[in-house]
Amino acid sequence: MERKRWTRAECDALESSGLRANERLELVEGDLIDKKGEKRPRPFANPTPADLRLVVEIAHSSLTFDLTTKASLYARAGIVEYWVLDVTQRRLIVHRDPAAGWYTSVVSYDETESVAPLAVPDAAFLVSTAFAG
Repeated sequence: MERKRWTRAECDALESSGLRANERLELVEGDLIDKKGEKRPRPFANPTPADLRLVVEIAHSSLTFDLTTKASLYARAGIVEYWVLDVTQRRLIVHRDPAAGWYTSVVSYDETESVAPLAVPDAAFLVSTAFAG
């Protein structure tokens, strides 16, 4: 069976027609993937890389996908900072300095450590606070 590679226009047309109203799908590298996260409120337009100072993924079962495929997509798009919160190992993996489709700086912080986003260097984030509850 041949694989269908979707375009952004085709996905937008599906959404406009109401066929995707109850589904949470995400277009990644031409594939429609079941999206586990929250649905973005409408009528906000899709952000561009220039609109994003930090992207954060919360990973449980999607860790490998987030650290490989998504990291590459974000780096190619020029997202300057990408964080992956690894729920299973209780750590934060910080990606910075995108170049040639990859991040040149990838650092893992455990729950005893803090890190500040590049956009707000005075706002340290203690990793353990993500697991408080």
